[in-house]
Amino acid sequence: MKHFLGAPALFCLVGCSTAVPNQGEPVAEQNPSGFLIQASATDFYQHTGKSIRFRGVRLGYELNSESVKQFLMCGEFMPLDAGSNGTWSRFATIKTEPYEQWLGAQASGMCDRTSIVWEDQEDLSGRLQNAFDALR
Repeated sequence: MKHFLGAPALFCLVGCSTAVPNQGEPVAEQNPSGFLIQASATDFYQHTGKSIRFRGVRLGYELNSESVKQFLMCGEFMPLDAGSNGTWSRFATIKTEPYEQWLGAQASGMCDRTSIVWEDQEDLSGRLQNAFDALR
């Protein structure tokens, strides 16, 4: 009987606690732009190893079937090698487990969805460029 009476008190303590917001929440959920910038920069660095420039980078999200925000970052990149001919290509970096990076037409299809809510008008190109350059 002693254990039975202790359980409701424990549930009240757990249920009535005042936890700090975001405590224990993954870093990617607390700072999705920072996570996606680092993931994207690292992916570009690991798969190209070339000098790259970025433009038009922005953060947005879609609500999934459970009404949870799925964050993504969209923009354009251009390799600075002789074979690129100054051509800009689109990319999308999506927060999954841990992330996916899409290029070209696949990225366009993702970034052009009307269901995306863009977080703000801040261009994240400079932050992505700095993260990429720091890896070189």
